[in-house]
Amino acid sequence: ERVLAKVNKVLSCSAEDTLANAKTLSFTTLLEGGLEKLREEMRYTVEFEDDLYDIVSFKKSMSGNLCFIEISCEHVSYRLNDKKLEFYSKSGTAKEVLLGLLEGTGFIAGSEALAREVTYSSQNSGTVRAVLFDFAGSIGYEVVFHRYTVSLVPHRGESKDTKILNGNVLEINKTINVT
Repeated sequence: ERVLAKVNKVLSCSAEDTLANAKTLSFTTLLEGGLEKLREEMRYTVEFEDDLYDIVSFKKSMSGNLCFIEISCEHVSYRLNDKKLEFYSKSGTAKEVLLGLLEGTGFIAGSEALAREVTYSSQNSGTVRAVLFDFAGSIGYEVVFHRYTVSLVPHRGESKDTKILNGNVLEINKTINVT
């Protein structure tokens, strides 16, 4: 892939990777170093922390004599939403079912040994990404995406308490929705 720009400093950044299946990235930076060449008719991919995200929108703005760009991205795994499946059904190891779901998508299955025999049948048509999450949940696993690799793991995240307050934390916020 051709590099359009390398961003060394950002003004703000938000990366989200949730158990509720969201994996997004948004950031704001100065409009310089090649970013001014972004065109709305083109597709772009961002590399962030050794992972890949597709740009889904960007906004160029000017304040005083400075130009800014706000970029919103979705993980490349969202491309799996472009392929629809009609009532998928397969028996075999969990890895074989995963390989079947990913067939023809350009994504690969992770190297975890998923030798457990399963039978999976999707009761509804849906996107490959949605069916992946349904399949993983049906066998008690969770989905992890990294670049173009899809892995099924028994548990994501830490299983023990983690101290989050250290010298790197600048701010903690809590938003409460009362509606």
